[in-house]
Amino acid sequence: MDISVFLINVIKTVPYLVLFVFPFRGRIYHSAGRTIAIGVLCSFLCTTFVLVFTRILGPTVPVKLGLSMLSIVLMSYLSRWLIRISPFSFLFLILMCKNYIDLILLAGGGLKDLYHGENAPLICAAASLLLMAVTLPLCYLLLKNFLSTVFDYSEYMSFWRYLWLLPGFYYIMYRLLIYPQAFVSPVGPEVKYLILSWVASVLISYFTLFRVMGELLENARLKEQLHTAELLSQVQKEQYLALQNSIEEARRNRHDMKQQFIVIRGHIDRGEFEEADDYIGRCLARYSNRVENFCGNSAVNSIIRYYIGMARANQIETEVSVKLPEPLGFLEIDFCTLLGNLLLNAVEAGIRKKSGQRTLDLRMAPAGEDMLALTVSNAYDGEISIKDGIFYSSKRNSEGIGTVSVRQIVKKYRGVLKYTYENGIFTASILMRFEENREGEEHGEDHEGTKTVDIQ
Repeated sequence: MDISVFLINVIKTVPYLVLFVFPFRGRIYHSAGRTIAIGVLCSFLCTTFVLVFTRILGPTVPVKLGLSMLSIVLMSYLSRWLIRISPFSFLFLILMCKNYIDLILLAGGGLKDLYHGENAPLICAAASLLLMAVTLPLCYLLLKNFLSTVFDYSEYMSFWRYLWLLPGFYYIMYRLLIYPQAFVSPVGPEVKYLILSWVASVLISYFTLFRVMGELLENARLKEQLHTAELLSQVQKEQYLALQNSIEEARRNRHDMKQQFIVIRGHIDRGEFEEADDYIGRCLARYSNRVENFCGNSAVNSIIRYYIGMARANQIETEVSVKLPEPLGFLEIDFCTLLGNLLLNAVEAGIRKKSGQRTLDLRMAPAGEDMLALTVSNAYDGEISIKDGIFYSSKRNSEGIGTVSVRQIVKKYRGVLKYTYENGIFTASILMRFEENREGEEHGEDHEGTKTVDIQ
């Protein structure tokens, strides 16, 4: 095989492995090594398939385009056994990779007008490979730190059904208009303008698209935080009204205090000490503060009180054991969002339970000096929907928004997230590192735990 052809095949293969396997390694079903091996084999088979049928049908532009599109369909079909990602999101990613490879080959191929020797193909291929080596790490960081997070929040949203059309348009345009003219010498001024227009259009479109996606991600986070803030405001308002009612009731009771002392004195004079003690206990209960406190942090305490009260109002037996450090160790809005989503799922699962005992168990406590352990367990019945390794919400045919938010917050604090379900008990277990202890840590491999589930 000619060296230049080999380099071109490397350029057409490596980006898929780097941009799919490593940024989304938490979504692949197999080990990274096995996935890479399968990917290389399938890429080789697809390339061989295209070459064989191109020779049989002829190297015309429509034939090459049709075979290339067929290979994309085959890769999309294969992806369901390799990576846990929605079909339209995968289609967008693979077409974006195609655009990236086209840009790399087009940039390297532009050297042919500067060098006309017999080694021109090799020099162009080597230049393209060098350009890929420089730009591919940047693309990897973009996918790892940005797009993979966007996918977590939005990959099952309906706009992905249409978003793939943008890279798809550039993919077809390149093969119908750019490629047939760009690699033919000499290249006329009109063709150069067309190539520059295509390159500029691709770069500007992706820049705009990523900015919009960034806004989408930020809006999703702000929406979740706003919901938590509104909930806290509502809960604290209810607590204030309850406390105010208790104060008013205590004020009214003080008017009857003289009569209560007379009753107690009468029991004592008659030697009825047990009756006096019982009456005193009932009086104290009337004057006691009826607002239950679970921990010292007012915001976290409000979230717990709200959902525990909701559970008890729906005849769900609750057990709560909370020990929080001072200070909390996390951003208050993050921790309340996480805790609120877990408790909401647990309460709603308990409400849906038709038979048997309804239970909810909340426990949290420091684990060592730098971590917090949190578990929420609840009884459930019915079937848990699982598709492509993702536990689906009962409210929609996709992963629940609350579960995505929980996963992102746990990931932010370099924590471990594990959901288990057996014997009618569903348990969410989380271990998170306090914020001051995660600063300065190097970003290594994600510690996200086993399967996640939203049982809203």
